[in-house]
Amino acid sequence: MSLLFPNLKIPANKICETCLKAKQARKKLNKTKIRTRSNILLENVHSDVDELSIRSFDGEKYFVTFIDEASHFTTVFNLKNRSEVLKYYKFYENRMTSMCFRQNIINLYCDNGGEYGSKEFEEYTTSKGTVLHKTIRKTSSLNGIAERMNRTIMDRARACN
Repeated sequence: MSLLFPNLKIPANKICETCLKAKQARKKLNKTKIRTRSNILLENVHSDVDELSIRSFDGEKYFVTFIDEASHFTTVFNLKNRSEVLKYYKFYENRMTSMCFRQNIINLYCDNGGEYGSKEFEEYTTSKGTVLHKTIRKTSSLNGIAERMNRTIMDRARACN
C-alpha cells in the first residue's frame, strides 16, 4: 500500500484487516483423514459446480470440474445452466474410461447440489455401477478436493483479468 499511495500514512506494524479477511478460508473439519487416497485411476472422482464471476463470450455462467483422485487429472467444462452437468458427466466418463481402459467410474464424490440430485443423474450413475457419495449441503470442506480446485481456477481467472 505504501508503494501505491506514498502520501498515505500507514503504520508499518499495523495488519490490514481487509487483506486478512479476503485471504481467509474455512478451517478443516477433521485433522485426521477418514480414508486414504486412492492409487487406482477412476476409482474416486470428485466433482463440483461453481459460478463464474463474469459470463463468458458464449454466455456460460457456470463451470463443472471432474478430478481423478489418483492422478489429480482435472477436466473443466463451461456450462450455460446447471442442468447440463449430466451431459458433461457422460462425456467425461466415456472419454476417461476409454483413455484409462476401465469399465466405469467406481465412486463419484460431489456436493449435495440439485444438479447431482436429479433423478436422471442418479439413475444413470446406478445403471453404470457408480456409487454416488454426496456431502452435506453448505459444507464445502467435505468436498475438499473439488472445492480447492474451484478456488484455484477462480484465483487464476481473476489474475488474468
